[in-house]
Amino acid sequence: MKTVRLNVKNRTLRYGSTIIQLEPPPVRKIRNERYDNLPPFDGTAPGWKQGRCLLAVQAHECSQTGALVPGSVQVKMDGRPMENGRDFQVNEFWGVVGRLPGGRIIPGEQVSISYSYYPSRIDSLILKSDGTAAMVTGREGMAHPVIPAVPKNAVRLANVYWHGDCSRLSEDWIYPVTETAFPAGLIPADILPEKTLRKLRAGKAVRILAWGDSVTSCSYLPTDSRWQEQFLRRLRKKYPGAKIELLTEGWGGRTTSHFLAVRPGEPHNFEEKVLAPKPDLIISEFVNDCGLPEKDFRANYLKIKKAFGRIGAEWIILTPHYTRPDWMKLPDSKNCDDDPRPFVKFLREFSAKNRIPLADASRYWGRLYRQGIPYETLYSNGINHPLEYGLSLFADALMKLF
Repeated sequence: MKTVRLNVKNRTLRYGSTIIQLEPPPVRKIRNERYDNLPPFDGTAPGWKQGRCLLAVQAHECSQTGALVPGSVQVKMDGRPMENGRDFQVNEFWGVVGRLPGGRIIPGEQVSISYSYYPSRIDSLILKSDGTAAMVTGREGMAHPVIPAVPKNAVRLANVYWHGDCSRLSEDWIYPVTETAFPAGLIPADILPEKTLRKLRAGKAVRILAWGDSVTSCSYLPTDSRWQEQFLRRLRKKYPGAKIELLTEGWGGRTTSHFLAVRPGEPHNFEEKVLAPKPDLIISEFVNDCGLPEKDFRANYLKIKKAFGRIGAEWIILTPHYTRPDWMKLPDSKNCDDDPRPFVKFLREFSAKNRIPLADASRYWGRLYRQGIPYETLYSNGINHPLEYGLSLFADALMKLF
């Protein structure tokens, strides 16, 4: 069987006897981009909030990391060059700029900024119908470049993910396509929401509550793109006689600890927003719980289980999507079938021990690279907010239980 081989030194791909020269996207230069007010640089904030994100490297809500060419930022005010480290500060990794106290940049004064950046792009190595290999060049993007379509009757062999400094091309940037679909049985479905299923099959009314963080509230996408809306459409199609009601309680940037700590009468109180509607089924999604100390998420989920039992609600736990590789302590978005996060391991053990249905979407995310997909290109913000296709994987995992 032929394999795809990369020659880093010569920037070529070999498939069988065919050798194809790789052409990275060129460095782009921005000249005298206008900014009406440069905020103060805040080195204590998260990287993407430390200053003004430069427009060409901006993703939704933040930026594409590693896209800014080091040393390229030049700031002028009234045509006068400003000095980095004296008048302004740059976080080159996050592509943000802010003015410094005591510097010459006046608050509210317009500045012009010049810089260079590395575009992102995905190209595809294909096998054409005549048996020859060729490259299909994708469109330049930033946080989420799109995989190009292939000609009719052609087969995609691999994708090349250009991002950051393209002079450091390595095997990590090549994504051979070894699967075209997720394997059957990847998501276990031995524990089912039996009461909800009986109601759906009988054509009865069913109230479902989607509960989670920003991935559930999903204010960054149209409502019908949310994972719970995608799931609802599929569920209604499968059980057309049932009367299915969907409620959503999402709170961006928060964890189960935040919900459990909210006082009565305040927004997002757990008793009033999650328990009081008396849903038949509650589906929880909390990628932010990955950041909690283990003792906290263990205690929280025992409290939640007891509370749901008190109102007679069934519970489905969604395992979270993958976030930035560096946040997950992964070297890249390849060879990552096994989710390394302690929280995900806990959810799998907790659901099995307590006979709680688990929609293990994390297993889908961990295998995306096998389909030639760099999973981090499925975010709107370059960090952790999945786009519609990424959210559809939650709906896929849920439907395995129905």
